[in-house]
Amino acid sequence: MISSINLLRNKNALVKTQNSAFKIKVLRYVSVGLLFIVSVSAMILFFLIYSSPLPKLRNDEANELKKISALHNKSAKLLLTSERILNIRELIKNRTSYDSTIDYLNSQLPQDTIIDAFTQDRKKMIIIVISPTLSSLDLLSERLLTSVEKRELLSSLKMVNLSEDDTKTNFKMTLEASLL
Repeated sequence: MISSINLLRNKNALVKTQNSAFKIKVLRYVSVGLLFIVSVSAMILFFLIYSSPLPKLRNDEANELKKISALHNKSAKLLLTSERILNIRELIKNRTSYDSTIDYLNSQLPQDTIIDAFTQDRKKMIIIVISPTLSSLDLLSERLLTSVEKRELLSSLKMVNLSEDDTKTNFKMTLEASLL
């Protein structure tokens, strides 16, 4: 017969199986505990997410971004308008004032004299006047010379040309004046 078959249990093998059973029991308890901890933490996380204002904040953020993008066109238009206004202010500030000069010249003109041409820059102006009589041109010259003496608008006055037109009915005088 076979002498190597041992039908009796070995004491060492019995201790080993008891130790293994104890270890398996401990592992089961640990795994059940970890499963419980994971499920409780998942439920807590779910309730925190559900009760947190984060989804509301995301919706509010999306709404505000829509409003800002809608206002972007308006702000661009406002910036462009503002820039244009500043440019217009600068042009008006640097622009030569023709109104006061023309008003002053019209106040000095005799009845039958008209301004045919007018040119003005910063310090100089050229006026071409037409009149049927030389006396009206003389009266205008005297008035403008008086304004030079009084230093009202002009600092100097020079007659550049005096001529008669082709029909010999009107006289044309060209004056050059320096502005104050």
